[in-house]
Amino acid sequence: MPKSSEKSLQARPRGAHAITDGKTSPAVPVRKATAEQVLSEVDEIELWEQLLTGTDKRIAFNALKYLTDRRDGKAAQAVSFESKKPFQVQLTIEMLGK
Repeated sequence: MPKSSEKSLQARPRGAHAITDGKTSPAVPVRKATAEQVLSEVDEIELWEQLLTGTDKRIAFNALKYLTDRRDGKAAQAVSFESKKPFQVQLTIEMLGK
């Protein structure tokens, strides 16, 4: 049995995440150096192609959406704000470097 200070590496059921501040997070975060080491051992382009052309359309869609967002930047999302009181927006534009 792991000590309370150790992270559990057991798989969680689909959809189960550690919840903090109302947001989901990975069960076990991966350090950047670990990710770099693992990815250096595989052909990343081939793996992306497998995800995009696999039989699971949900995975293909999510992979395509992720890659498109990384290339183009995420699309702007509308923000809804309603208030009965008037509010003021102040915008300051400064020219830098001249």
